[in-house]
Amino acid sequence: MHRQLMVSAAALIVMWAAAQAGTPGTTPTPADRAATERTSEESLANARANASADDAARRDFEAKQAEVDRERAAVAADRAAYARERIAYDHAMAPFRGPHPWASFDGRTRFRLLADVPTGQLQGLRVVGRDGDQIGRIQAVDPYGRVTLHIRTGETLWVDAEDLRYDPAMRKVYSDLTRHQIVAMRFGQR
Repeated sequence: MHRQLMVSAAALIVMWAAAQAGTPGTTPTPADRAATERTSEESLANARANASADDAARRDFEAKQAEVDRERAAVAADRAAYARERIAYDHAMAPFRGPHPWASFDGRTRFRLLADVPTGQLQGLRVVGRDGDQIGRIQAVDPYGRVTLHIRTGETLWVDAEDLRYDPAMRKVYSDLTRHQIVAMRFGQR
């Protein structure tokens, strides 16, 4: 048994020595080391380029996100401004609105709501007030139901579409307000 132990110890020493000396084919040559170094340098350069591209993509994303945030804030501000204008308009209109504002118009049975008329047919049409005076001409109708008028004084102002009716027989738009009332609302007067 002692002999077997000695042979096993000797075998271990030989195996250890062989491992320390290197096995043929596993020791890197100078060419292998140079190739490994080139591969490492290429990997490092690729990693740096990817990091740079990632940084550029992140900066681009952040810039676009900031633009979206600014646009959202502008839309929110526009909506808030519209709500304030709408409240001011409704407040200014209150004294002029009666229970049946269109009852005093001849031919009112043929009048149509502006929402029922294509916008293209309305642009440029004359707007006539309750007193028969021409108020101005329609420039545009927006999706919120506001009608932009160009009035005789050269100003542009808006009127709620609910305060206007289209007469297809006369190709005119009538307002239940007078020109004076509309201009007074523009300046916050009564």
